[in-house]
Amino acid sequence: PPVFSITLKPKNPCPTQLSTTAMYSTQEGLTCYSYLEPLKISFSDLFVPLPVPPMWPLETRSLLFDKLWLSFQQDESKQCAESLFCFQLLQQSLGDLVQSVFARFVVSTDQESHKIGIFLPPHFHILLQDRKS
Repeated sequence: PPVFSITLKPKNPCPTQLSTTAMYSTQEGLTCYSYLEPLKISFSDLFVPLPVPPMWPLETRSLLFDKLWLSFQQDESKQCAESLFCFQLLQQSLGDLVQSVFARFVVSTDQESHKIGIFLPPHFHILLQDRKS
């Protein structure tokens, strides 16, 4: 069967469900109309890696993350939020967890921490930073 793709340009990063239909013509010249399964778009479907050039060295990527992190902390508009979450890993290492869930969003990593940057079109960001304690 033919496959096609559509490009979505969200105005707000919110989960949604799109009604879908198909209209097509048969070889006999008949026009057919069909309802398709709804297209469900979850919050995580909207996640895009930070637009950082892949050729940037690790130090530059880490510096960009640090500057973004600091600029969001100093945001006077109060449109930023910071949250601290502590948990105990039972069987999986922190690095394994980050790689299994956030691999495509990792901006930089070292022995001490992982810096994860997620872009939510059109202009929102989620920055995650972990460290062992």
